[in-house]
Amino acid sequence: MSKIRANTGAGRGAWMGGLSRLGMVASIAVGVLGTSFIASPAAMAQDGDNTQERLRPPTPAREEKAPTISMMLLSAVLIAAVVGASVIPSKRGHQD
Repeated sequence: MSKIRANTGAGRGAWMGGLSRLGMVASIAVGVLGTSFIASPAAMAQDGDNTQERLRPPTPAREEKAPTISMMLLSAVLIAAVVGASVIPSKRGHQD
């Protein structure tokens, strides 16, 4: 008896209808591209009408400078606290 079986429609190739792997990839690509072309006119968010004025973000009334020195001091204090907490020896001995 031969080890090669004929494709009887059962198993792996049954739902493919005899399409090869390249044919499957091509049909999926055509389906995705076709769907994107059909859906693209509905996805347009703006008309071609550009007579409206373009929206701009609001400008602040006064420009405030960031407190750089105080922020650097605060970060130095926080870093010192973290390093100090990690340096504290534990009370565990060698028998724990």
